[in-house]
Amino acid sequence: MNPGNLLKKLVEIPRKMRSVRLPLGRGAILVGNVSEAALPLARNIVLAHILSPDQFGLAFSLAIVVALAELLAEFGIYEFTITKTLDSLVKNPVYTLQSLALARAILIGAGLVLIGPFVATLLHAESHAGVYQMLSLIVLVRGLENLSVKQAIARFEYVREATVVIASQCVAAAVTITVAIATGSFQCMFWGLLASAATVAILSNLLAPRPLRWRWDKPVVQSAMAFGRPLVLNGVALSASSADRLAIGSLMSPAQLAHYNVVLGTALVPRWIIVRFMNLMFMPLLAASASRPQSERNLQAVWFLCLTLTAFFYALFLASFGDVLLGFAFGSQYMPSRYLMSLVALNVFVKLCMALPGPAAYVSGRTGLIALGSLLSATALLPAIIGLYLMRSTEVFILLLTVFEFASLVAYLIISTRNMAVAGTFVCAALSGPVILLLSLAVCSAAFPDINLATWCICCVLAGVVFVVWSAISMINFGFIWRILKSDMLEAATHRT
Repeated sequence: MNPGNLLKKLVEIPRKMRSVRLPLGRGAILVGNVSEAALPLARNIVLAHILSPDQFGLAFSLAIVVALAELLAEFGIYEFTITKTLDSLVKNPVYTLQSLALARAILIGAGLVLIGPFVATLLHAESHAGVYQMLSLIVLVRGLENLSVKQAIARFEYVREATVVIASQCVAAAVTITVAIATGSFQCMFWGLLASAATVAILSNLLAPRPLRWRWDKPVVQSAMAFGRPLVLNGVALSASSADRLAIGSLMSPAQLAHYNVVLGTALVPRWIIVRFMNLMFMPLLAASASRPQSERNLQAVWFLCLTLTAFFYALFLASFGDVLLGFAFGSQYMPSRYLMSLVALNVFVKLCMALPGPAAYVSGRTGLIALGSLLSATALLPAIIGLYLMRSTEVFILLLTVFEFASLVAYLIISTRNMAVAGTFVCAALSGPVILLLSLAVCSAAFPDINLATWCICCVLAGVVFVVWSAISMINFGFIWRILKSDMLEAATHRT
């Protein structure tokens, strides 16, 4: 392609984008996903000023235990509902999925009742074992969510899901803060999570295109189990890799858990929202283009570019201003060192890049690939916990966690590259640049801990400029830019609608 044709295509892009009607609901789901980051963050900021560090740490532990329990029984029921039910030969397969969801909730609830006393002892909260057992109520209520709201996403109808998400987050924040002000106890988190689950159950049924019903169609169960079986291992691995907070809470103290969760937990909230939002955008597009291999390859190329660019610039923002913003929002007692924040930024970048094979794997049904990525990530936690046990240092823990998670990322991308439309050599070239730049910032922050904020920001801006140049050179050298310009992502969206 000569430069004249390239310029012509670049000029035509804005005109083509304006001529294509995208569903209005995409803006709604974006707002919904942002609310899942912003409202819990606002809630945590308020709680940091109301609760003592110990109570704040125990409040975090309640949310962590619920999340870990749900991960242990995860088999991708939401992903299956979005990607596999529209073309099902069985009438209303979502009714059978409702039965599976309720059975899963009962299983998780029973498990929480059994392990509640052990978890309370692990976190130095033996007298509150009953609170950890009562977390089962949250999971049971959430099991009554109407999944036809999720199914509507496959038809690019996002408004219902966005409404449920936004309302549940608003209720959770309001209830949690109100109870915290009234009691000053970590149990405020339990009441907030329970109110959120009730809101999801009630509102999803009010807005659902189909009523809540339970049925048991064997073909649907078999398909869902075949889809989700590898994801059970994925859930176990994710829960293991997310057990870092339990390790901090048990080996150090609830107050240290509060500090750790403010730093790394707050940094990871947007990461989860980024991945979820982009998955919701790209999975239906990839499913719509499954019969057109060239279109599917182009979409995967766009996915890779979007995620890596987002991951780096978010990590760079964390390294630049994360310590100052956390100290301002949560108070000086929770303000991390610049070195710790730089390590966290590098860790968040690595975690975001672990999601690169996700949408293509879900759409093609290769869910074993997702489980492999989670399993590789989980292996990084063991050496980090050993380091924490020996050194009792948060910086050492995150450093070791990042080093071994990066090794897991390299192994994961080597294995999964053949299932992606992006050449392995380009993956190495595109990822090595940002990793080197973020690592250089971490080394600089360790060597010069007293560097002033203005000079530090200049260093970060220079890192961003170098990354842009590096990415442009990599894309041109590997011919990747032509793939992006030929992408028919918008046509794929309108084709399905």
